[in-house]
Amino acid sequence: MGTTTFLRHDTRCLEREVLGTGSSAMLIKSKQFQALGDTCRVSKDDLKRLGQVSELLTLLNDPYIGPFKLTDCIEGLPVLAARCKREAALHRPRNEVEQIERALNVLGNRGVEKVLLELLEDMTILKSELDCSASDKKPR
Repeated sequence: MGTTTFLRHDTRCLEREVLGTGSSAMLIKSKQFQALGDTCRVSKDDLKRLGQVSELLTLLNDPYIGPFKLTDCIEGLPVLAARCKREAALHRPRNEVEQIERALNVLGNRGVEKVLLELLEDMTILKSELDCSASDKKPR
């Protein structure tokens, strides 16, 4: 019996599953996407960049904004740039979206807005978790 190899798209990363004979299975994740997944996580440092997020929202609402200004603003938010590349890689081959400019062309403004709203949601959750853990540490 032969071995079947296929690619599956996942919202978090692309995985290559190699299914062998019998009940044993081996999962191999692309090293590129493992590294990218780490840069897509929201950290405490990202919470300090809310001013840049606000600026980006303003830029996205401007119909005359140029791609260079948008690219500069997104590059100032490394977690957003990584997430835009990850999202674009779901639509195009990975080697076509290595540069943030190409990823933004693939996504368009609506795609960037989608990724930005997901980032804001994750930032809100992290902020809430940090506030809860800080309040648990305070004596009552």
